[in-house]
Amino acid sequence: MKRITVPFKADPPDGDLVDELAWGQREIWTAMTRQEWWLPIGYARAVPPGTTVEDLVEEVRFMMSRYPTLRTTLRHDPDGGARQVVAGAGEIDVEVVDAADDEDPELVADRVRQWYWDGEYDLVHGWPIWIAIICHKGTPTHLVTVMTHLVLDAFGGIVMLEELVSRPAGPTAMPPLEQVRWQSSPAGQRQNAAALRYWEKVLRAVPHRRFPHRHEPRSPRHWEGRFRSPPRTSRCGCSPHAPKWTPRRYCSPRSRSRWPGTPASTRSSSRWSSTTASGPASPAR
Repeated sequence: MKRITVPFKADPPDGDLVDELAWGQREIWTAMTRQEWWLPIGYARAVPPGTTVEDLVEEVRFMMSRYPTLRTTLRHDPDGGARQVVAGAGEIDVEVVDAADDEDPELVADRVRQWYWDGEYDLVHGWPIWIAIICHKGTPTHLVTVMTHLVLDAFGGIVMLEELVSRPAGPTAMPPLEQVRWQSSPAGQRQNAAALRYWEKVLRAVPHRRFPHRHEPRSPRHWEGRFRSPPRTSRCGCSPHAPKWTPRRYCSPRSRSRWPGTPASTRSSSRWSSTTASGPASPAR
């Protein structure tokens, strides 16, 4: 396995910017900390025959340059809040994994995707996306891309995949920093208040008892359900089904903490940061 370092610049050009989290980012960040999970999104996508490594490197450069959320890291404030930091330029490492001649490259790509899926992200010092090119007999067959839910949602992923083909030159939809400014404006605050009024009305109309009480006798009176799941990691914290290659970052000591880079004062004893974004509750969307 080797790594290719891909430099990129924001397009349109932009400098390093810091601001509050947008409503949607605040909501998903709170969900991530409560669930103790990165809520990753990603895929192992087969590439057209004849695609070269250089073609995929340019695709990665296009992604990182066009979408600000791929260039966004977090900054933890002393008060426990989280802010977003959008880089105007940088570099990202793309891993190139060579499948053995007798291996199915599709299976190798899915193993890498799962390896990324179960990985330990560093949202303070690293990019929120991991990328790998899968090759078989020297030819690229798949592009693996996995990112945290802070980057996009399912519909955003569809848009990104479409734009990777069409390569539009125009601006993207309203980026998060612009959303933050609008949400803080009088118009944004009016929409926030209207959304809260609407959902208050809906919730007040919901019956207190959602499910009817069952009066017929039950035997036994109380029931229990139990789910069993085999362990997915070994004692060292590494998946027993990990691919033959071992990227150094996945078995590093930082895997002991789910929030590398988080100030020690904000870490909880359960390995998870107790920080949540400060500010008003996110309006329903």
